[in-house]
Amino acid sequence: MGFVWFILAIIAALFFYWLRDNHRTWYGFSEIIVGIAILFVDFVATPPNTLITGESYSTWLPTATTLIALFTGIYAIVRGIDNIIGEIRKQ
Repeated sequence: MGFVWFILAIIAALFFYWLRDNHRTWYGFSEIIVGIAILFVDFVATPPNTLITGESYSTWLPTATTLIALFTGIYAIVRGIDNIIGEIRKQ
């Protein structure tokens, strides 16, 4: 099944390359949606990381994956906005 996902990912990459080349505004919107989805999955859909100590209190500790997801989501949104504005300026 992994091979099928591999092939689908390559097809999706080619589609999004075509989309960026021919319909940059739509590509920008898709980047924004992906960025929001990344942030949603990391901060809303999954429980926060907690450390339970022997004294029965918890503290939130950001992990490397949380920080990577945060900056990836922000980056995707910024790139989406940049693609939309870039296309508007070309017109």
